[in-house]
Amino acid sequence: MTAPGWPATFADALDLLDNLIPTATKQYLHSLAESDLDREHWGVGVAIRNELGLWREDAPLTRWFVARGFAQGEEMSIELLRAYWRRLHGLEPRPEPGNRESGIGNRE
Repeated sequence: MTAPGWPATFADALDLLDNLIPTATKQYLHSLAESDLDREHWGVGVAIRNELGLWREDAPLTRWFVARGFAQGEEMSIELLRAYWRRLHGLEPRPEPGNRESGIGNRE
């Protein structure tokens, strides 16, 4: 059984983060360079994994990511964090993560 309200897609998750992340944390994230986001693996990354259920195999968003080749909640949360950072900076979003095995939709 999954918790009600967990997002089912990447886009839904980004929208939900707007409501979940406090203003002070948004300001902090905005102050970081994109290259510094990896250090948030244990801070904001843990909160994202917990709030969105990325540690649960039955969570809709976890299934969405697994279908695209992601295996670890840490990988999933950093993808979301990078996309959210881009949103905070008013930058164009990168394509949603695609199939990692085929290389479609990957960051690099």
